[in-house]
Order: sequence, then C-alpha cells, then structure tokens
Amino acid sequence: MTLLSALALTACGKEEANEPEKDAPMTSSEYISFKVSASSPSESAVITWEAVSDRIGVFVSEAGTGSALNDNAYYDAYTSTASSRFFPLRDADKLKWEDGKKYDVSLYYPFTTKMTDATSIPVSVAENQVVSIPLTTTQLKRSQIFVSSVKSVERPDNGILEMSLAPVLAFVKINVSSNLPVACNSIKLSGEDGTALAFKHAKYDLFTSSLSEIDSVSSEINVKPASPVYLCLVLKKVYRY
Repeated sequence: MTLLSALALTACGKEEANEPEKDAPMTSSEYISFKVSASSPSESAVITWEAVSDRIGVFVSEAGTGSALNDNAYYDAYTSTASSRFFPLRDADKLKWEDGKKYDVSLYYPFTTKMTDATSIPVSVAENQVVSIPLTTTQLKRSQIFVSSVKSVERPDNGILEMSLAPVLAFVKINVSSNLPVACNSIKLSGEDGTALAFKHAKYDLFTSSLSEIDSVSSEINVKPASPVYLCLVLKKVYRY
C-alpha cells in the first residue's frame, strides 16, 4: 500500500483560462517547447496527460542572473499520453531560443493563474488527512503539485526540452508480512521533535527545491482511509526455467 501525504498548493487546481482556439502546435525549433512526463509513486497510478485540459506553468530566466523572461506562462498538453508535447497558445508566452545563451527553466503542474513568483510558492501539509486507497491517477494529479527544473540549459537541436515532473511531497510505502487480512483504520506518521512533517504555511522554491518560512509545524501526520481498507500479503509467482 502506498500512502499519500497530501500537500496543498494554495489556490491551486485546474483553472479555466481565456485562450484562443487550439491550432496546430508551433513546430519551429526557434521557440522553447517541452516534452513532459511525470513520475508516479504508485505502480497502479501511471500519470497520463489529458490533451488541452492539462496545463503546466513555465518560468524561464537567464541563467545565473535571475532576470525573468516570462511571467508564469501556461503550456497545454497536445496529446493524451504519458509523455506529451506542451506548447504555448498565447503569443505572449512564446519564447525564442537565443544562440549562445543559457537558461534556467522551471515547470510545475497543475497550472494556476495566481502563481507570480517561482521562488516563493505557498504550500502546506495537513496534520490530519483522509486519503483514498488505492490511489487513482486522477486523484493523484488533482491533489499534488509536480515540479521539475533545469539550470544553465542551452537550445537543443530540435528546440524541445525533455523534462520529467515529480511530486514535491514524500510518499510512504507499507509492506505487510501477515498472511491474514489486517484492518487499517488509521496510520500515524511520527518524526523526531522538531521534524516538519506537517505545516500550515511554507514557501517552496521551484528552482532550488527548498522550503522556507515554515510555520505552525507538527511532527505527526494522522492518515485515515476514506473507506474501509484491509491489508494483506500479495504473493507473486516466480517461474524458473
């Protein structure tokens, strides 16, 4: 069983944004575009993108200078696949590669219009959580923030940056050794005193993958299944030839 320690991105979720009708994607290698996949902590919940409705937020700056070249641009998934191209639909979000220049690039999912600073994203982790078990792909995508960043990257030959998003939070996997089903009503995760397992307020930096300004810290997380759960040992057959 994989437990999800839910992280809330303040004012985040799939949002509607006014955009032009979707045309064929830009194919010029002069412009920055992405091929994006996302890693999942669960073998049964493979992350698959949904064309048009799935959007990533994009921050690009000149490497080493912190000079922003865009302001929370949004790129749309072009195919409903596990690895999809993402393109900007608005002219204002299109960025050209410049020869000889290096860039710092950071992506996050899901996109929100309220994101203004890639180095100061408000996040929180609830001390008391109710989770669905098993976790579905849809639930995973809706409840988590996925991120990826690269530094000092130059223009690839085809202009496409391939990046893999990963969840910000940690996941806990529980292995059961009993041959009999075990009822699971709740699970408590505990850390040493002062360990910030849960917190009401914090700022997350997409470029450095670090937390700051952590407030109202708890060293415990209480997790309850949304519906009754029984854990049991899963036996796998091994064939020898």
